[in-house]
Amino acid sequence: MVKDEGVFGMKPLTLGFVAELVKGRLVPDEAYSVYMRGISTDSRNLRPGEIFFALKGERFDGHQFVQDAIKAGAVCVVVSQKPENVTPYILVNDTVFALGELAKFYRNEFDFTVVGISGSVGKSTTKELVGKVLSKKGEVVVSPKSFNNLIGLPLTVFKADETTSFAVLELGINKVGEMDRLVEIAKPDVAVLTAISAAHTEGLKDVNGVLREKLKLIEGMKDRGVGFVNGDFENLKIAAMMIPKRIVLFGTTKGVDIQAQNIKWDKYGLSFVIESNRFFMPVLGRFWVYSALVAYCIGREFGVGIAEISDVFAGFDGLDGRMKLYEKNEITIIDDTYNANPLAMKEALMTVYGLKARRRIAFLGDMLELGELAFVSHRELGRLVKELGFDIVYFVGKLSKDAYEQATANNDKDVRWFSSVDEALESVKSLELQKGDIILIKGSRRMNMERLFNAITEVIK
Repeated sequence: MVKDEGVFGMKPLTLGFVAELVKGRLVPDEAYSVYMRGISTDSRNLRPGEIFFALKGERFDGHQFVQDAIKAGAVCVVVSQKPENVTPYILVNDTVFALGELAKFYRNEFDFTVVGISGSVGKSTTKELVGKVLSKKGEVVVSPKSFNNLIGLPLTVFKADETTSFAVLELGINKVGEMDRLVEIAKPDVAVLTAISAAHTEGLKDVNGVLREKLKLIEGMKDRGVGFVNGDFENLKIAAMMIPKRIVLFGTTKGVDIQAQNIKWDKYGLSFVIESNRFFMPVLGRFWVYSALVAYCIGREFGVGIAEISDVFAGFDGLDGRMKLYEKNEITIIDDTYNANPLAMKEALMTVYGLKARRRIAFLGDMLELGELAFVSHRELGRLVKELGFDIVYFVGKLSKDAYEQATANNDKDVRWFSSVDEALESVKSLELQKGDIILIKGSRRMNMERLFNAITEVIK
């Protein structure tokens, strides 16, 4: 069973003990023996008995809501600045760090296996599949949605209890040093690296920087743990095999330990063979096979049967915003609006190219957080679009102008550029779609490309 409840009802701890764990100062001293019954970082859904962490980020500051938290029934607030007319409180240097310290303690309180999953693409899908497969062996806690950072990972850990057998945690980073802290909190028994490519290179500099940081997941797992690594990425394979830990390579090429073969896919789904066992998943595209390989490897590691794995795969139809296929009046729309980086963008375009279609249409938004690689990555995207011969391509965003300029060079196809989604929305109204058309919509999360997806579905009569 996969658990999806919140963290209310976690093991009660005294405020004095919590203050010691997070290296903070409790005010007043008389509150030392008061018990807390859960953790909250949002005053809007806080429940009586919880302790409120006033987290501070680039776009928010929880200190503005400590009064609301107390009114909602918080027994204490954890803050990095002294609050006015609020007690009790625990004063710390950094509330995000304090949250992680409490999660470190909580992770060690119970005897469950932690599976840590990271990589440039495929983390969320892999996490979901692994969670579903492991649920055949016991209670499983899985990182919800995108709870993969220094806030989300601790909150996921707090969901575990004495009934938990596995915690499947997604670890996402965009800065140097973040992986060290995530691994310190999670202490994974099993580590997974799905792929390495240009993603978040604004903070990680280049692909080698991505590789160095991601490998810390393997390096930091427990000594008797096992790392599952995508052997189709040569740089990742070579680097991982140099780490003195048990490594299992998965992939679709020769030279890996567990290989997917005879891979076939169309608009109805993906089929493949692993160790003479044929599986089917009702998802769109070839790249999903990597998530399936991880789930298979980990499932078999912990004794899940082939038939049970097959049932999980057959019942998995993907995640919203990740190559999700919709059909309306014989027109196909592919919603891949969750996020984008160069590798994911290429896989999405190649998938659409491999489908039968009257016309292939793409709405492509900026690939963000690439730093110095943004220029060359978008130019390569433009060249790929031209090579694949897409009939209509709308590029959206300031960075995508570089892609547009490459795609339009000596190209007689309908290629346009819009500086924003708002501009592109106006063009959707005049888009004359025809039966048999396939439309791909993809871009980075902050581009809000789902607005275009919604608009296109509305114009189809």
